[in-house]
Amino acid sequence: MHADDPRYVISDSLRGFTVPEFFEEYHRGRAVGWENVLFAPGHTDFPRSEISLRTYLSPKMPIEFPVVTSPMDTVSNARMARASAAVGAITCLHVNMDPSEQAREVSKVKRGGLIRDPTVLDPSARLNEVNIIRKQYSHVPITADGKPNGKLLGMITNNSRPLAYHETVGECMEKPITVLDKEIFNSNGTVQSEKALLIMDAEHTDVLSVTTTEVYLVGIIIRKDIQDGQVRSNAATLDALGRYRVGAAIITDEEDIALRVPRLIDAGTDFFCVDTAHGDTIFVLRTTEWIATNYPEAVIMAGNVSTAEGTLRLIDAGAGIIRVGNGTGLICIPQYVTRTGSSPAGGLYRAA
Repeated sequence: MHADDPRYVISDSLRGFTVPEFFEEYHRGRAVGWENVLFAPGHTDFPRSEISLRTYLSPKMPIEFPVVTSPMDTVSNARMARASAAVGAITCLHVNMDPSEQAREVSKVKRGGLIRDPTVLDPSARLNEVNIIRKQYSHVPITADGKPNGKLLGMITNNSRPLAYHETVGECMEKPITVLDKEIFNSNGTVQSEKALLIMDAEHTDVLSVTTTEVYLVGIIIRKDIQDGQVRSNAATLDALGRYRVGAAIITDEEDIALRVPRLIDAGTDFFCVDTAHGDTIFVLRTTEWIATNYPEAVIMAGNVSTAEGTLRLIDAGAGIIRVGNGTGLICIPQYVTRTGSSPAGGLYRAA
C-alpha cells in the first residue's frame, strides 16, 4: 500500500468525500474506474428485507432490479428476456436478425400465456407448407381464410398424423379444444392461468384455442407458456396488461429502421435502443429524432456517451434513457483497439 495511491486515500475528517469533491477536486484530471470508488457505510436502523432497489427506466417503466442486459446476440434473446423480467430486470433484444425475426422474438416475450396472432394455415395447405410450419411451431390453428382471426376449423400439432403428399391439411386436422374469450380473460385482458390449466388437464391437451361466440379465433394458450410465467417473482417487470416488458435494439440505417420500427411496435416492444459503441454522432441523433417524430409515445434509449454535451444532444433529439460508457467493456474494447473511451465512473459523473 502506498500513501499516495488514490485508491487508499480518505479525507482528513474520515467522513469520506462528497461526489463533487471526489471527482472535481481530489480526482480532477484523473481517470476514475470503479476500483477507485468505495461507498462509506453509514448508520443503519432497518433490516435488509426492507431495502428496495426499485428504480425507473423511464417515468412509466419501473424495474425492481436495476439491470438491463446488453443487446448482444450471444446474450439477449427471448429466453433471456423472459428470465430477466421474471426477477425484476429487463432485456434489450439484439438487432443481429431481420426485422420479422426480431418482432417474433418480442412476441415470444410479450404473449404472457396467450398468443394473439398465431401462425395459421388454411384448409387447402399441403405437405410442403405444413412441414415448414412444423419446424417452428408445435401447434398450428386452421382457419377458414388462413388469417389469424379467421373462423376456426381445426388444429394440427406435433401429434397429428402425417400428411400424405396428395392430401390437404383440412383432411387431417384435429378438432380443437376451445374456450370462449369472455370466460378465460381477466378484466385487464390477461389470461386466467389456473382456469386454463384446469381445462387443459380435463381435456388432456397442452393447447387451448380462444374464440369468440361466433368461433372466430382470438388466440391460443399453450401450457408451457403459462407454467413459465408462474415461476416469476412478485418483482417481475410487467406492463399494464401483466405481460413481461422487453426492449429491442435498432441500428442507424434509414431503410432498416423504416422497416424494423413499425414491426417492433406492432409486436409490443416497450422501448427502443439505438445501439452503437459511440452515440454522440449525427447518425444516432437522426435515428433518435426520426423515432421520436414518427412515434411520439415510443421510449428511446440511446448512446453510448461519456460527456455532458453528448448526453444533452441525445436528450434534445428525443432520448429518454441514456447509455453511458465508452470503450471499457470486456467484449467491446475500443480502448485497446482505437485508444478511445472513458473511465466508467468518471464518464457516468460527467454524463449525469
